Amino acid sequence: MTARIVTIFQTYVLQYPLRPQWRPYGLDDRCEEVRVNPQTAEVEIDLSIDTDSENYDSGADPRVQMKKQTLATSWKPPPISGCVVGIRSGNKLYFSPIHAVVQLRPSMRHLDNNSKESKRKAATRSNGDVAMKLEEHQEAKPSMTSKKQIKNVEQIKDIAAEWVHLKYNSLRSDMTARCLQKLMEQESSQIYFSMSSHDYLNSLCPGSSSDSFSSKAPPRRSLLALPLKERFQTWLCEGSLVHRFDALKYLAPDESLEEVLAVLQELAHLVQGLWVPKSSLVFRGEGGINVLARDYVLLLFSKDVIIKDSALPKSPPQLNKAMKEVLNVMATERPTFKDWKLKESPDFSFIKNNPSVVKKQEEVWESLEKYIIDNINRGKKGPSTRNPLKSSTTDNPTTSKVSNNQATMTSSGSTKTGMSEEVREATLKTVQRIFKDIKVCSFQQISQQLRDMALEVSGSARSSGFARGAVAAANSIDAFPEELQEIISKVAVNIHGIYVPVSSPDNKKFDEFRKVVIDLFRAEGPNAKLKKATISEAAKLQLQRDVSPIEYNKVLQELCVSQGSSWVLRSADVNPFKPTSS
Repeated sequence: MTARIVTIFQTYVLQYPLRPQWRPYGLDDRCEEVRVNPQTAEVEIDLSIDTDSENYDSGADPRVQMKKQTLATSWKPPPISGCVVGIRSGNKLYFSPIHAVVQLRPSMRHLDNNSKESKRKAATRSNGDVAMKLEEHQEAKPSMTSKKQIKNVEQIKDIAAEWVHLKYNSLRSDMTARCLQKLMEQESSQIYFSMSSHDYLNSLCPGSSSDSFSSKAPPRRSLLALPLKERFQTWLCEGSLVHRFDALKYLAPDESLEEVLAVLQELAHLVQGLWVPKSSLVFRGEGGINVLARDYVLLLFSKDVIIKDSALPKSPPQLNKAMKEVLNVMATERPTFKDWKLKESPDFSFIKNNPSVVKKQEEVWESLEKYIIDNINRGKKGPSTRNPLKSSTTDNPTTSKVSNNQATMTSSGSTKTGMSEEVREATLKTVQRIFKDIKVCSFQQISQQLRDMALEVSGSARSSGFARGAVAAANSIDAFPEELQEIISKVAVNIHGIYVPVSSPDNKKFDEFRKVVIDLFRAEGPNAKLKKATISEAAKLQLQRDVSPIEYNKVLQELCVSQGSSWVLRSADVNPFKPTSS
């Protein structure tokens, strides 16, 4: 970039407030003269009028007839400082200072001139009396006053004499080309552009909540060469703190909307229509108090753009400090209101256009909230073996709780009574027997196993009690699906459509640690991968002790399979009735 130090030009910016861009005055064809007063920065432009036009009234009173249209400044333009006009030539950008910015509006001067002329003629008729009074007045005034009057008149004449008459040259004329060339040939000094391209673009279009943010993400060209998931994972970890979906779509120009949303839901959480990377991604699988603090802040922002100070737990102090560090980056503190406000505006467009994704993310936050609150309460009160999460089927949106004595509706609209206590007890025992042999299973597989068991024991006199229970449980699949879900939830936990036993039939003494692992998988969402550091930190925070290697291996091998350095939940697609070895 080049800045001119000395110039023989004065650059004016002309504005036409009463004319839109699509309706210009057409200066190339109509401009007759331009007048500029350099001392006051006033400008006047005379435009010709088409007297042959049907819109022109040639029979109007000559005293008010317009012979030309004048555009003039209505007031003296204010001084301009710090503004420049740029000319780009090749890879160079030349700046020249602006002398003034003027606004031009149509002038009604032809009417004023007629009025002044009438007044002059009226004054001429009584010039004798006026002249005598003026002479007497001047003789009575001191000489100093006369000098001041003369000085004022001279100043007015000097200002009037400052008007410079110019000829208009069109944009494509040779004169205009020569002037532009001179603007780039004046004595100049080099301005070194010290900002990086990213910092410059970020200053024009800020893309993050943090004022001190500096992107470490690789350029888009190199990202597009990566697989879709790795592409988004790199951008979420090294790019901005929050992301709008419209911007993220540029990283996947060839992928479908469904593919992009599937990857985003695996790697990020939705907060006010904005995508925020999961804490497990930000902290590279590490656990601890920083993850809990960040998740709690995101949970509160998922409900409202404002977080009250009273919503932040004061103890333990380390947790409160970690939350403040997250808030300082993502939000603006408002001491007057005693709250924090999210810096980024919600993406209402995404919320409106993707209701199914929003609903699913709300369910994820609902599941995550129980885990977060449980951990915070444990941090306040110390270890506790009580499970604060009530048995429910909220993880499966197609089911709901039904009380023991609640009536259900048939397809014909008639009512039928719920499952009897005898059938309920027999079904519970049958489900408990199934989960003695399985590790993980889906609801469909449980239903199929109940039917198979009913067929196997049907007609057996030696096991008539169990046979009746198996048949009753099989019949409840279609007759009482909601109550069957409720019974299953007493024995097993629903982790995103996959059921795992609440208690281990072989290692009940490890059930406390087992619950920690189950809560982590419920909080992380489908296809979650847990690292040993994350699991150990969560267990230490909840149980207030270290987990022994035997306890760790027994629980993890029973619930999970190893993939590299991570643990993933066993799949229900594998035969769940024959546990696989890890």
